[in-house]
Amino acid sequence: MTMIKSNQNSILQCYGHNANEETASFNKRVSWNNEDTLDEKYLEYLAPHSQRYFSRLRPIFSFEIKSLTSLNAFSHILLRDGVVHLMRFFQRFPRPSGLMTKVIIEESLHALVPSAWKEHILFYGLRNISPNHNVKENLFLQMSFAKYQNDIDSITELKKNLAKVEGKVFAQIGLNILRGEDYLDYERSYAFEQAHEIFKYCDVSFVNFKEATGLLEDIKDTTAFLIDNPFQYWYSDSFYDHHFSNLGLTPFQNKEKGSGMYIALGLHHGMEIQAFDDRDKQSGKLDRELQKDLFDRLGYPDGSDFRNEPLVDRNVEDYFKVNYTSHNFEKLAFSIAKEISKIRLRTK
Repeated sequence: MTMIKSNQNSILQCYGHNANEETASFNKRVSWNNEDTLDEKYLEYLAPHSQRYFSRLRPIFSFEIKSLTSLNAFSHILLRDGVVHLMRFFQRFPRPSGLMTKVIIEESLHALVPSAWKEHILFYGLRNISPNHNVKENLFLQMSFAKYQNDIDSITELKKNLAKVEGKVFAQIGLNILRGEDYLDYERSYAFEQAHEIFKYCDVSFVNFKEATGLLEDIKDTTAFLIDNPFQYWYSDSFYDHHFSNLGLTPFQNKEKGSGMYIALGLHHGMEIQAFDDRDKQSGKLDRELQKDLFDRLGYPDGSDFRNEPLVDRNVEDYFKVNYTSHNFEKLAFSIAKEISKIRLRTK
């Protein structure tokens, strides 16, 4: 098989008449992908990160996909998934039968790709080209408290990062609870306890989205932003990354643009697209160690641990009864997400 080199512009056709038509069609979701109760529940749960934005890479969450063949109207799509939804996607579709579309996933989630899918997969990485790469004077922090979003180690790491800030921390805090489970109080109490622990030694101002947008516009040259997503469990592509990059802020931790195909998403940032075999060699070795456990021991994506996942029922109207994954699957995905996070930290 001849691999497409990622430094060739032909890796994706994002411009031109056909590409424009495809993107216009993709953005008219109602014409090819009607939103249902399951979509509503999980898009709401992942807000504000799930808010839609324009991109020629055609971003979507995989739980919104009703069938693989529905994607064949597009030469490519980008999955905004984190670990749990990407694993569920490959569990639902262990082989890309009848698929003609390239699927782009976040670069650090390489280990989750079944061998049957390799020819259909490309990787993306968010890149910021603003000159203020090492700004530490002020920080805008967005933090969502949700199930499997953090653990003790990730909270400790966040506190270390906050200690590096020389100026003020502007924090926008969210509490995400699945509709149908919003009668439970344990998530609220956990969030309050953790927030108190994280910020008790910070010079912090709590702001909402509108306040932050106006305030940070005036101090963008001295302010970095951090979207706290330590495990990329629920999502890998947040609307906030694009919004605050477009304001001119730079990520607290930024990765330089490499040799891949670069798709601009604004004046200050874009996404770099790479082919399957153009990954970092060190991360590839660590990925293979994780894959051995995931594929050989657990039989991912269609072994016995995965065959018991319930069928996706999109006709249920009661939000309490709408569940995309089982609790066992979520716990397994969290353990995998933590392993991938360790690989990401070791290969920075």
